[in-house]
Amino acid sequence: MIDYIPELLESGIAAFKVEGRLRDPGYIKMVSRCYREAIDACIEGNYTPEKIESWKHDLASVYNRGFSTGFYFGAPGLEGFSPEKDMNASKKQRRAVGIIDNYYPKQQAAAVRLLEEGISVGDEIVIEGNTTYLRQNVRSLMKNGETVDRAEKGHTVGLAVDEQVRKNDRVFII
Repeated sequence: MIDYIPELLESGIAAFKVEGRLRDPGYIKMVSRCYREAIDACIEGNYTPEKIESWKHDLASVYNRGFSTGFYFGAPGLEGFSPEKDMNASKKQRRAVGIIDNYYPKQQAAAVRLLEEGISVGDEIVIEGNTTYLRQNVRSLMKNGETVDRAEKGHTVGLAVDEQVRKNDRVFII
């Protein structure tokens, strides 16, 4: 519905609800940001087709079931459903990598136990926990005191992190 923000605002809608039940914090963050920017752009008079396409591109990068106008303009047809997408139409998927064993604030690094698969410098990752949500690229890895470009499942590695993470936070590769 990001294509229809002007119509929604003109209709008198004063609040938008993000349906985020069972969604990760990255989904909530992305959807909230895109809709906030779209509403502000509409109010400021600079809501453009280029911006709409940019927001749609960003929205497509997180978990989604495909895009439609739902029931806003009547009952949706077959184009409103994507059964072949298996509940997630995003081109980006996340896979479990491991778990945070420890965080070292002075080094801005974490010990990561690679339980499910390996990790490489340059990979895009998400670290999630009860109070943690961090999305970043892997900048550096240390294994047994040596800098490495890749570490395999079964190893524990040092990972430079952009923010504080916590013991037992989960690590996912995008």
